[in-house]
Amino acid sequence: MPQTIKTSVPFFIMGKDASGKPGAPLANRDRVSVSSADTSSVTVAFDSPAIKDPNGVQSIASGHFTAVVPPKQPNVAITITAQVVHVDGTMGDKATDTVTVATSGGTSGGSSEVAIVIEFGAAS
Repeated sequence: MPQTIKTSVPFFIMGKDASGKPGAPLANRDRVSVSSADTSSVTVAFDSPAIKDPNGVQSIASGHFTAVVPPKQPNVAITITAQVVHVDGTMGDKATDTVTVATSGGTSGGSSEVAIVIEFGAAS
C-alpha cells in the first residue's frame, strides 16, 4: 500500500503459501533483496534477524524505510522492490510498493506510522 512519510516507517516482507496465508518461509538458503529506486530520497535498513509483523506473523525480511533529508525527489512516489534471490543466483518472485517523502504537511513522522507490508509467494 503506497505511503507518505516524513522520517521513517517500518516494513515487513511476507511470504505467502499456496493458499495465500502469510508467514511462509523462504526456501533453504534463498534470501530476499529489498531496494529503493532512489536512495537519495528513501533508504533501506534491515533488522537482523527479521522480526514479526504487527499481527505477530514472522516476516522473511523487516526493517525501516527512511527519508533522506532533504530528499532528491520530494513528494514523488519512490518504488520499493522486494525480490527473492535463489541460492544459485537466479531471481524469483518480485513485488513492489511505493513510498513518498513529504516535505511539508502530509502524515505524521516516525515509526508510529502504519507499517508497509509487501507480500509475495505462491498465491500472489
